[in-house]
Amino acid sequence: MALEVVVDEGLCLGAQRCAYLAPTVFELNASGQADVLDPASIPDADLIAIAAQCPNFAITVIRDGEVLVGGA
Repeated sequence: MALEVVVDEGLCLGAQRCAYLAPTVFELNASGQADVLDPASIPDADLIAIAAQCPNFAITVIRDGEVLVGGA
């Protein structure tokens, strides 16, 4: 099943790491926070690794109800 990716707006600092590493998955919105575009555009393992690099732990990745990264 596809990964579900959620960005916690209360935690996102706009560090841009996710958008830099995965520009097809993340972009910064007008508020300077990450929005999710297309999680399926990169391999699941890459997406999980990039989400885990969020400096403020704002990205949560879920598969079939199991949280793989983050804590949503």
